[in-house]
Amino acid sequence: MNRVRCVSEDGINLIGFKYGGDNDEWNIIIPGVDGNIITNEFVTYMGEYLSENGQSFLLAHHRGSFQIISSNSLNPNIPGVTIGSVFEKFDDSIYDINAWIKLAIDSGAKRINLLGHSHGCNKIINYLFKVHEYDNYINKIILISPLDLRTRMNNRREIDKLYNKANEAKKSEELGNFICSGFFYKDSESFFDMMENPSIDNFPMMSEYKNDFSIFNSIKKDKYIVYGSDESKYTKLYDIKKKFLNEYVKSLAIIEGASHIYQGKEEELAKYVLSIIGK
Repeated sequence: MNRVRCVSEDGINLIGFKYGGDNDEWNIIIPGVDGNIITNEFVTYMGEYLSENGQSFLLAHHRGSFQIISSNSLNPNIPGVTIGSVFEKFDDSIYDINAWIKLAIDSGAKRINLLGHSHGCNKIINYLFKVHEYDNYINKIILISPLDLRTRMNNRREIDKLYNKANEAKKSEELGNFICSGFFYKDSESFFDMMENPSIDNFPMMSEYKNDFSIFNSIKKDKYIVYGSDESKYTKLYDIKKKFLNEYVKSLAIIEGASHIYQGKEEELAKYVLSIIGK
């Protein structure tokens, strides 16, 4: 494993971790909210397993991979920038994903399999819908436990209280006035972006009322979806939802006994991914 760095178009320094050599085909995973090499052990296992099987694998941290962190340049004359999921706007991820894909291509990649986990899946969908510069390089899409964040947040019993707190924080000039949104925090601007940015609502798998998968279906790449069996809240409507998905969804797999972060099922997930990219 090697530590690698890229700089986004808007000047954010990002750190990732590369497993395996520089092959013609790269596998890049975009983690979810606060998803990183520390919190997502399945990524480390996947990177080691795939590299042992001759694959190139890149864990691509984005500016939402940590709650709050400093983005530091290698140039000591350039001041660091505070980033994190607390401050992140959803469409910022376009810059981050684009930078990692460019790094892979500059390193010799001819084909790229894009993997997403949790909210990282929504970021991949948004990116591929809006950016077409590297379409010819994108091969397969693997969505690991894709999240329907908008529905999940709206289903929270305290959602009205969260909106009230966000409105109060927006009016306040006090620093650190964050909104607890489950296991992560948001400042007011990031909270309203999460709740109102239409681009986020691109995979309404949990919603009983929304069946608009037009953004997702517009991506003409083979897609593979996998969940853990403990994630029934995401999959219980799948038989209904699949009627609105097009032919580019090749399969839905369920890993028995797996949770959202695949604790204890890291090997099964890694083998599943290898079975897809090895086809």
